[in-house]
Amino acid sequence: EIARILSSFVEKVQVTDLRTDRSILYIIYWAINLILTLTNIDVTNITYVAKRLGWISVANLVLLVFLALKNTPVAPLTAKSYEKLRPLHKVAGYTCIFTSVIHAIVYLSAWSQSGSLHKMEGVDNFAGAIAGFAMVIIGFSTITYFMRGYYEFFYMLHIIMFILIMITVGMHRPKFSTHSVIIVIFTACLWVMDRIIRSAKILC
Repeated sequence: EIARILSSFVEKVQVTDLRTDRSILYIIYWAINLILTLTNIDVTNITYVAKRLGWISVANLVLLVFLALKNTPVAPLTAKSYEKLRPLHKVAGYTCIFTSVIHAIVYLSAWSQSGSLHKMEGVDNFAGAIAGFAMVIIGFSTITYFMRGYYEFFYMLHIIMFILIMITVGMHRPKFSTHSVIIVIFTACLWVMDRIIRSAKILC
C-alpha cells in the first residue's frame, strides 16, 4: 500500500514538473515573440507594427509546421518524440493565429485612419484575408470536443486549410524581394517531404 502511494506521488510530481517546464518554455517563447515584435521599429507608426506582426506570423508558421513533422530532426536532437512535441506545435499554432489576426486588425486600423481601406480590394490583401480566416477555422477546429468526436473530419480540415493557407500567404506577398514567399516555399517543401517519407514508410 505504501509503495503504491509513493508511486502515485512520484507520478504526480513528474507530471507537475513537466507542466512547469512547459509553462516556462511557453513564457520564454511568447516573450521572444513580443521582443521581436517591438524591437527596432517605431511603435507610434502602426503600419510598421502591422508589418512586423506579419513577419512574426510567418516565422511562427514555419515553426509550427516544423514541430508538426513526424520525421522532424528535432526529435533525435532533443530526445522528444513527435507526440511529445505536439503541445509545442499547438502553442505555436495558436500564437500564429493570434499574431495574424492582430496583424490584420492593426493594418485595417491604419488604412482606416489614412482613408486607404480600398487597398483590401487588391488580390494580395484579399488572399491575406482568406489565409487569416483559414487560420481561425483551424483554431476553432482544435476545440477538444470537436477534435476527439470528429477526428477524421478535423484531420482532413486541418490539411485542406493548411494547403489553402500556404497558397494564400504566398499570394499575399508574392514578390521574391520581400522574402516571404521564399519562406512559404521552404515551409511547403518541408511539409511535402515529410508526407513523402511517411508514404514511403507505409509502402515499405
